[in-house]
Amino acid sequence: MKAKTLHTLALALVINSASASPTNNEYIKCNKLAVALLEMCLADTSPSSNEQAQCWQRSESQFKQCKAQVKNRHIKDPVRIKAEKAEKAEKAEKAEKAEKAEKAEKAANYKAKNSK
Repeated sequence: MKAKTLHTLALALVINSASASPTNNEYIKCNKLAVALLEMCLADTSPSSNEQAQCWQRSESQFKQCKAQVKNRHIKDPVRIKAEKAEKAEKAEKAEKAEKAEKAEKAANYKAKNSK
């Protein structure tokens, strides 16, 4: 049950932290997750056992994994960026063509009006 709760907590922390670039708040969530894992693990082991060292290692590993996930969510996707730039350029080109056509139509209408 504790593992499921921890897993749910981890997912919630990861899902709720998407933005343009990593923030300190996202790393605080990693800290909290690592501390929660450590506390749960230490509570289930005896003080004199070697398992406590493993608890610290698991907690540190979870912290590093969380930090890596935070960083990876903010790595720029070159394929997506290229597609967005192409789409933006296409829209700008269409807008420019529409503007030129509108100006040409206005000029033709002006000429037609003034030539009568």
